Amino acid sequence: MAVQRFAILIALMACFCYYASGLRCYICNSLNDKACDGDSLDKKFLINCSLGRNDGSGPSAFKPVPNAKVCWKQRQDVEGRIIVDRMCGQELESGNVNTCYDRVGTKKVKVRYCVCDKDECNGSGSVGGSSIGVALALLAAFLAAPWGL
Repeated sequence: MAVQRFAILIALMACFCYYASGLRCYICNSLNDKACDGDSLDKKFLINCSLGRNDGSGPSAFKPVPNAKVCWKQRQDVEGRIIVDRMCGQELESGNVNTCYDRVGTKKVKVRYCVCDKDECNGSGSVGGSSIGVALALLAAFLAAPWGL
């Protein structure tokens, strides 16, 4: 029984360490990789914003954003051509986090901006569970267990 409690405690600590390691967003542009356009993204696009990705100067290189607070997904419709861009960033305006908003420009340009503040939130349309949720479930299990050794 003590071994189980120890394992739960270690798993709980690992969840909190992972969560504190920096915001993780999908970084890609559908002009460079068509796979960025879909809702089911490959983990190759998932980046720790504070670390970035340095694999050359090509389209897959990404400079670190040390104080990233949000993930962005921008969907542009430029005269019928759809371009999707996903990135790390800073919170621009209060009230615009975890929401989407639309803008219309000239020459038939429509843009939908979505901004969120959880790991992997700029991926698909639905947001999965977070490491905090797992950590809280483990903490509840740990606290509910009797303390007999």
